[in-house]
Amino acid sequence: MSLRWNRGRAALRLQTLGWFPLLVTVGPIGKATAVHRDAAARLTAAVLAGRGMNFTEQQMVEYLPQAQARWQRALMERRRLSTAERLLQARRCSYCASWSDPSATHCAGCRRRFTVADDTEWDTTVSRATATVAEAEAILADLARGVVLERLNGASHG
Repeated sequence: MSLRWNRGRAALRLQTLGWFPLLVTVGPIGKATAVHRDAAARLTAAVLAGRGMNFTEQQMVEYLPQAQARWQRALMERRRLSTAERLLQARRCSYCASWSDPSATHCAGCRRRFTVADDTEWDTTVSRATATVAEAEAILADLARGVVLERLNGASHG
């Protein structure tokens, strides 16, 4: 994603390099002027005030190769989170595979009464899905804060 600001003859470009955490570069389009320097200083101050970081060129060179892997990990965690949240919103009948409201006593599809075994399976599903939601949310928060991927791969969340 790229944004462009114009002020008079001066133009500034903000280019997104990564999303977890948000990683952008900002620079003048054309020759740098006092307007560019003022805009860059205000943008840097805003980023730092929001607990962001200012990277050197060397740090950017080291960090950029991780950007794609971080984005892929974030997508994987968002899929896990979405799946787990769906499992918490409805229960599945073991007989006809229809979905019913979690508090239902009978299947919405075949009208069969849920058994104690069905309830035990539902409780297990809820427990696992709740743990998955907590773990995926923690990993996404770590990705957004910039935690190194190697640490995430070995860490246990939740």
